[in-house]
Amino acid sequence: SAARKNNGTIDSLKSQLRAKVLLDLRSTRGKKASAQSLPVATQAAGLLFMDFLQSAGFMQTASVFSPETGIQPVQSGEREATISQLLELLRIHPDSQLGQTLAGAPETSSMVKVIVEYLAQSMGEKKGVGHSSCQTTSTTETLEKKFDAIHERYRSLSHDSSAQPLKTMQERLAQVQREADQRVCTEVEAAVARVRSVEMSKIRMEESAKHAKQLAE
Repeated sequence: SAARKNNGTIDSLKSQLRAKVLLDLRSTRGKKASAQSLPVATQAAGLLFMDFLQSAGFMQTASVFSPETGIQPVQSGEREATISQLLELLRIHPDSQLGQTLAGAPETSSMVKVIVEYLAQSMGEKKGVGHSSCQTTSTTETLEKKFDAIHERYRSLSHDSSAQPLKTMQERLAQVQREADQRVCTEVEAAVARVRSVEMSKIRMEESAKHAKQLAE
């Protein structure tokens, strides 16, 4: 008994017995599960799940899942029909990229795995394109800024070069004006000094003459 329990025989018998009981109960009540009664999204998910169970070798779970949902296991040679049914439920054209990817996938690969890998690859390509676009935009903006800086620098240098002679001429004129003003100031000061000296000499002479006249009287 322990050996049978260890090798999974008992668990297998339990699963088979449960499935048989479910079928008997449904047949006794006159009700049979039908996948057509399920919502479209549930049917598509059920097909994918059943295909996954079979691809992974979970046949005991599949034997219970099938009578409960009415979704039949995919038989050998029915893979193409199952893919067509799935695409019809999902409203995906068979000639689309995803449809062709599913049709070209090996039968040993579950449809869930193929779809997940397809989505991962598509998202990776979109991310790469977006990143490349961002890089291109960023590089273009950087180059434009550099060109603008160079152009502005050139304009600045050109303006400085054209203004330099005028600036030098203005400085020269200012220097000449300052020198002229200095010469005028010097000449005025010299003239004032001469006038003052003459006036002082005249006053002294007059004072001397007056003093001499007073002594003579």
